[in-house]
Amino acid sequence: MDKSKLFISAEIAEREIEMPDASKQVIFFRELENPHFERYFLQMGSKDVEVAARASAVLLAAGVCEPDGSPALTVEEAVRIKRKTSQAMLQALFDVNGYGAAAKGKQGNA
Repeated sequence: MDKSKLFISAEIAEREIEMPDASKQVIFFRELENPHFERYFLQMGSKDVEVAARASAVLLAAGVCEPDGSPALTVEEAVRIKRKTSQAMLQALFDVNGYGAAAKGKQGNA
């Protein structure tokens, strides 16, 4: 078995994200290990409103990075990102990690 294609990449992806003032900024994202997404989905389904409310911020803090791969955001910073930008960043993180329409299109062509 060729395992080289099984594992997440250490490569950093960049996506252009619209900021609250309508300008564009390049944000860097990394592929995350599966437990990050398992926790996210469990947190989103939590009956604890505070846990569910912070789930996206926790995921963004794990997946948004500097160009060298170091963390770019804390959870406390991620909870303060304006909603439209936060949602665009979350969608980009999902795409980088194989979720979303862009990723599904790539998988369909593989």
